[in-house]
Amino acid sequence: MLLNRKGETGNQMISLYYIFLMIVIAVGLTAGIVLFFGGEYQFKQIDADEMYLKVANCLRDNFPEEVFKSFYSVCGINENVSKEYFRIKICSGSDSCMNEEEKSRVMFVLGSDFQSCELAGAKGNTNFPRCAKGMVDSNGVRYEIIAGSRQILRRVA
Repeated sequence: MLLNRKGETGNQMISLYYIFLMIVIAVGLTAGIVLFFGGEYQFKQIDADEMYLKVANCLRDNFPEEVFKSFYSVCGINENVSKEYFRIKICSGSDSCMNEEEKSRVMFVLGSDFQSCELAGAKGNTNFPRCAKGMVDSNGVRYEIIAGSRQILRRVA
């Protein structure tokens, strides 16, 4: 009986490697499932910033009359996607574009509910759109641009 102990030790060592391999596979499967079926990705602020930069560069590089006449073709923005997921407002002058009384200053509007960009509670709530605001000079006229995104790229399964 004592002569065969060395052979049993080898079998026991192999079983430790087998258990370690099973643990590694279980952790890998669990991580893959959690990553695939995890929470939704939020890129609303990045989308809003990108749309703002695209509109600002379009206003800087082109004549404003051309931009407001055929906005989508001049700026190279997909009309269907922007109508579904984005909101854009361009106003002339240096006053706030949020003032609803001065509709004569509004040069272009896509979407509505720009007041949600100003809400303090919207920053903590993921259901609210994210907005980017800024001023652009084009041919001696100052324009305020508000671009917002309400796009969700991946939902929880």
